[in-house]
Amino acid sequence: MEKFTKQFLSEVLQLKEDDVKLVMECQRKFPELLVNEGERINSARQLYIELGMDESNWSKWYKKNILNNDFFKENVDWEALVLGTTTEKGGRLAKDFTISLEFAKHLAMMGRTENSHKVRSYFILMEKAVKCMQDHLIIREPEKQGYNEMKQHIMNWCDLNNYDKTLDIFYTREANMLNECLTGKTALELKAHIGFRDRETREHLTIETNKALYELQLLNSSLLIANMSFDARKEIIKTTCKVKYTNLYIKN
Repeated sequence: MEKFTKQFLSEVLQLKEDDVKLVMECQRKFPELLVNEGERINSARQLYIELGMDESNWSKWYKKNILNNDFFKENVDWEALVLGTTTEKGGRLAKDFTISLEFAKHLAMMGRTENSHKVRSYFILMEKAVKCMQDHLIIREPEKQGYNEMKQHIMNWCDLNNYDKTLDIFYTREANMLNECLTGKTALELKAHIGFRDRETREHLTIETNKALYELQLLNSSLLIANMSFDARKEIIKTTCKVKYTNLYIKN
């Protein structure tokens, strides 16, 4: 299960504020449910407690929901653990179990506590978030490839015009030209506006913005192939943004 940051959920996936709060709360309260597929959760009892269930009812609960569960099997979905023979007061320690992630999700969502309800809502939101994440990657991966191809066209353009293609200015200028025409801000200004610290500017942009940048990269590459001047290309990109992407321009 992907663990998301608050910033990524709100800025890139654009979840509502209450949904973001729920996701962050569940990720904090139930780290057991964030293990990778195929890994096991070490303590079913700990999960039971974190879900807010009655600790005094643990023995009755695990016999009904784990030992006598017809759908999840011993040594496949769960394994019994013996933590010790006696407590400090001389009583026997309650059993515990390691369980599969799938079984843990089932147990967490079937409860009738407030936390179980949150877990159910969390996994519904996770389906939405993961789908948005997939959409994000569908755009980002070709966008990255498109940027590398545009860099190659910039190199060729520099060669045609007797410019030094080893200078970074030619590449940052193109990227910022696309950023400014589309959003009104350079990469550094976007960083300050959004409030992130790393250098991966486009990882913090919305899917719609990245899709537009990908399309602008393709357009700019074709203009570079045509050996148009920077100013001429900038005017075409700017006009395109005014016609197609006015909603992505940041006014403040």
